[in-house]
Amino acid sequence: MILFNRKSKFSFFQTTDFIAPLIPLGLAFGRIGNYINGELWGKITESSWGVYAPDQSGVWAQRYPTQLYEALLEGLVLFVYTYGFLAKKIRH
Repeated sequence: MILFNRKSKFSFFQTTDFIAPLIPLGLAFGRIGNYINGELWGKITESSWGVYAPDQSGVWAQRYPTQLYEALLEGLVLFVYTYGFLAKKIRH
């Protein structure tokens, strides 16, 4: 990053302001990867929000897809917030 900043004549803070909105997207894709790989399942539920998934012992039950909830909240909501904050900063 130091070499990039020197070559492009950007300050450290200009570069981090550019990179900041990309971090929540990485979190979202990581959580979607957890869902695909069958990791980090939530509690057993009778709700229609649940999906059938095995626990660590291989017993299948309807569970909350917490990975998708986290992808939505950590990824998309945080991305919109940081992008909006950055866009507001650029306009002023």
